[in-house]
Amino acid sequence: MSSNVATRPRGAVWAVPDFRRIFSAIAVWEGAAWSYSVILTAAIFTQTGSAAAVAGIALSRWIPAFLVAPYAGVIADRFERRRVMLVCASLSGVVMFAMAGLLAIGAPVIALMGLSVIHVVLESPNRPAYGAMLPEVVGEKDLSSANAVMNVLENVVVILGPLLGSLLIVVLDPAPAMLVNASLFPIAVLLLTRIRSRSRGDAEAGGGALAQMRAGVSAVVADKLVVTLVLATVLCSSVYGAAAVLLPSLSEDLGTGGTGYGYLLAAFSAGSILTALVTSRLAKRFPVGPLVVTALVVEALPFALLAIGVGPIGAAIALAISGAAMTIVDIVALTSLQQAVPTRVLGRALATMDAAIIAGIAASGGISGVVVDRWGLSTALAAIAVGFSLCALVCVPGFRGSARELALRATAVEGRVALLERLDLFAGASPAALGHLADVATEVQVPAGSTIITEGEAAEHLWILTAGELSAATAAVRFPDVAAPGYVGELGLLRRAPRSATVVALTDATLLRIDGEEFLGVLNAAAPSSSLSRLADERLLRTR
Repeated sequence: MSSNVATRPRGAVWAVPDFRRIFSAIAVWEGAAWSYSVILTAAIFTQTGSAAAVAGIALSRWIPAFLVAPYAGVIADRFERRRVMLVCASLSGVVMFAMAGLLAIGAPVIALMGLSVIHVVLESPNRPAYGAMLPEVVGEKDLSSANAVMNVLENVVVILGPLLGSLLIVVLDPAPAMLVNASLFPIAVLLLTRIRSRSRGDAEAGGGALAQMRAGVSAVVADKLVVTLVLATVLCSSVYGAAAVLLPSLSEDLGTGGTGYGYLLAAFSAGSILTALVTSRLAKRFPVGPLVVTALVVEALPFALLAIGVGPIGAAIALAISGAAMTIVDIVALTSLQQAVPTRVLGRALATMDAAIIAGIAASGGISGVVVDRWGLSTALAAIAVGFSLCALVCVPGFRGSARELALRATAVEGRVALLERLDLFAGASPAALGHLADVATEVQVPAGSTIITEGEAAEHLWILTAGELSAATAAVRFPDVAAPGYVGELGLLRRAPRSATVVALTDATLLRIDGEEFLGVLNAAAPSSSLSRLADERLLRTR
């Protein structure tokens, strides 16, 4: 129990060691995953000479990814998220080495497809796990910048991963190429072991998986703003899904052949990478709704130019603009969703969004293929421009009031963080950790005379006093009263012992209730302050 205060500085995203570790691990992991995809595709085509077999491998990734995504979110919220990433990376590496073995013995395509499905299932919890962990690692202030950096990484590995796979296939046979690629996974595991932050949701082990999945879906559909953010992200990804199907035909139409397809994809990725560097600034200058809707329209409209016919250079510029707009939607919508959804269900909400994205990409790709076959390339490109621009307008009602809602929430969280920073209890905690506690804290109003803690009961929560005054006493000892800003309940949590005193509100009071495990998780990540240790020891002696 204390009213002592302290101050502490803030840092930028690159100054957070755990963010750098997550970035490095995901860079290696995702790069190896993209490289694996190229090696496996080339090996199967070499073995069978069948485009249908290649399509089968693609389906063996997309369909399981869609089906398993909701449960992957449960895993990301049920277990400690760093541990989830470690296990997933380790088992994915085992699958890669097994895949190299199957290629070495000339195993049938069905066996390779089976192992591909296993790899997808094992890898699925990774994205919701680190996506839910990121707000706690960097804090809300730097979340947009962190998402922008991760978006750049995703676009870079889309280029460099396949390039690595292509180079390995050129110099090695498929089996040794896969073996070399598999050796990257232990590096990712090593990087993950260096992450100090701990994060978990509220999907308790032993709870019903279906109920926990429904909680993730509910976290999305129960909030108009979150539904709109997911819809915007799905539309954004669906444009890419449709484009991916049409670009080979577009390249042929432009007279650039197979190589042109690669250049067009590179132009799209280049636009994404360049815009990611400035998206966080745009997000600070413009309201979320108008920015996302405008970016969706800008992403779709360049396809009208492609339908008219603008030549190879014009096509590359149009796709770069579309890629740039896609990145704005991705980063702004993801950041807003991470801020709007409680951390305890964020992994499941992100997994729900991933499933919707996969469905959107598959549907738009399939429809585009039908349209281009029946009515031609120009019609399909024009349909993307007009159709998705109109769909973007559907998001407008859902974004009404979004800027105010997010601003109010951010202000509330920042106020709580400022309060926690003043308490000596958290002198060693990072801004990101304080932001997490501010996010998970529940505000409680109690009238004068209410009992907040009873001597002898189990210690479950930390209580932060934001307004009012409290008294604390045992049967034999009366402690100094606690005034705001202050805290009570930390002693039982620190000692993992029953409550050593009874705490009563002397006046009407406002408190923040923080789960004990959340508090201890933050405290374990930073050395407890000397004043905290001293005060805890003093109070423990008084209660004996």
